[in-house]
Amino acid sequence: MEIKKSRKGVSTIEMIVSFTIFLAFVIFLIAYLNPVRTTDISGALLDSAEAGIDNATQTSLVEMPVALPEGGTSGCFEIPNPFNLTGASISNMFIEDSQGRYANFAIVHNYNLTIQGTSSSEKIYYIYFSEDETTNDAHTLSCSSPFIKYSFSVPRLKVYYSYSKLKAFNKTYFNDTIYNSMKTQFNLPGTYNFGLRIYNSTSTIMEIMRQKPEKVIVKAREIPIQLMHGKTTEYAQMSVQVW
Repeated sequence: MEIKKSRKGVSTIEMIVSFTIFLAFVIFLIAYLNPVRTTDISGALLDSAEAGIDNATQTSLVEMPVALPEGGTSGCFEIPNPFNLTGASISNMFIEDSQGRYANFAIVHNYNLTIQGTSSSEKIYYIYFSEDETTNDAHTLSCSSPFIKYSFSVPRLKVYYSYSKLKAFNKTYFNDTIYNSMKTQFNLPGTYNFGLRIYNSTSTIMEIMRQKPEKVIVKAREIPIQLMHGKTTEYAQMSVQVW
């Protein structure tokens, strides 16, 4: 009887030790290996913020090439207006030659375009139009406008971040009602905030940012962009931030 009791006691101790080892192993897995991980949604939040900012601040620039097959002219030539613009919307247009020199122009004769040539050897001009950016140039010509043979090439569409739309975005960003509506449109949870900074190699061009709480974790994404301001464009960086 003494031997049987002793064996029974040993079995009980072995079970307790085994259970303790098993429990310690489970605790080790949970505490150190963390097999159940929470999903990191920061990438999805940055995607949503970036897409929303793009929709609100980007503009399209239409480029219409014009060729003068008989050679260039330093005088004026007249062509049909490819965008059907009136005098009121002429400030949304500008014209360059193949060397990047701006050409003076005016809308005349039933909304045709009269363009003053930049050089007697220049054969290619590019007409640009954007609904969101204005040049505020004065359009006066000092030459006559005879018709000349020409041909339009296939128009191209370029996409830029609009300085004018960014300024408008900045004004509405700090209105709490509109800001909360933006977050809903961008599919951002109400507890999260977003902002952006546009900068180049020398300075900050524009910062649209709300104050961040102390010790908050900020997720950021750096994006190379092209910024359009009037009729000029430049390369810059945009930092999209979510916290």
